Amino acid sequence: MDVIKINIENNIKNIENELLKDIEKTKHLRDYSFSVETKFKDKLYGIFLKICEKKLNKFTLKNNNFNLHAYYTDKYWCKGGRIIENDNLSFNRFHNHIKTSTINSVLYLKSPKGCGLDIEYDNKVKFIEADSYDFLIFPNWLNHRPVISNKESRISLNLELSCNENVNDIFNPL
Repeated sequence: MDVIKINIENNIKNIENELLKDIEKTKHLRDYSFSVETKFKDKLYGIFLKICEKKLNKFTLKNNNFNLHAYYTDKYWCKGGRIIENDNLSFNRFHNHIKTSTINSVLYLKSPKGCGLDIEYDNKVKFIEADSYDFLIFPNWLNHRPVISNKESRISLNLELSCNENVNDIFNPL
């Protein structure tokens, strides 16, 4: 299974600092994974849609209910209102987005070396290195898990699209 990987640094470099501030404001109030409200949501989804329209088969959106979900890890992370040491095992299990999307993506804002995404396909696990500003796009059924850092901050955003078409028709052939 190929995952679309595109670096969008030129598209978001000018909003990066404000976007990271929006994420920072929210992270201490929630878990390592949390919803983010930012004025840049429409811009990020515009970039996401443009890439999908260029790289995937034709699709139509079911709705415009766009949400941004952050995944923020470092040496310490916030869980239930208290800071606990990151054990690198308890919260990065394989999962998919079948119930919430058709097209799924992860945008890496800060990604230390070796912190990307493990994907599980055909009973094999493949690591995808993700650099800062990389956008990974893949079908909702693809099992994946974040590879996190115990030293540096790893900050990513999840963006999802719900489509009228079948996911396999959108991604076939990729």
